[in-house]
Amino acid sequence: LSYGVGYKNCMAGVVITASHNPVEYNGYKAYWDDGAQVVEPHATLIVEEVNKIESFDQVKVMSEDEGKARGLIIELDGRIDDDYITEVKKQVLNKEIPGKENFKIVYTPLHGTGGRPMERVLTDLGFNYVVVKEQIVPDGTFPTVGYANPEEVAAFVASFWEDVFEEAVVLLLLEAFCEFNCCSNWEILSSSSLSS
Repeated sequence: LSYGVGYKNCMAGVVITASHNPVEYNGYKAYWDDGAQVVEPHATLIVEEVNKIESFDQVKVMSEDEGKARGLIIELDGRIDDDYITEVKKQVLNKEIPGKENFKIVYTPLHGTGGRPMERVLTDLGFNYVVVKEQIVPDGTFPTVGYANPEEVAAFVASFWEDVFEEAVVLLLLEAFCEFNCCSNWEILSSSSLSS
């Protein structure tokens, strides 16, 4: 979504998600025209507008057909995926890492949405990796994990992890919303700590 907001020159973007929480916690994350999550002063102004709603009758709605007819709803094709992957690969500082084919990455999206794009990037960059097949299909009920937050060790404690741990050098986890964590020598590195 962050990429898509700029890609389609949108004023804002919204994703309906519970992130790594159970589905009953569904809510939304809002993004501004810069592709980043909404911050002040916009965040407070949005909350104020939401709090003015006293009844669902006040919420303006239209059918999907009307939205498409008015050009307010467009369906994206695979081109946005291709363009996004191209932009991701441009961010790689060193594509020719000596010996990268000799260490194994174990990858899981923890039932989130990152499976297809991450596999494309790892393959295109020539990394040796395996996926945790029990967790590659998106599923908001997170059937193989008690708590799908990759910052918690409990997210990757399951019987099928034992075999992959033996051979892996790097364990790469993406949570449901595609934020990532990386474990090497079993030290958990969050996306925040890697970027700071």
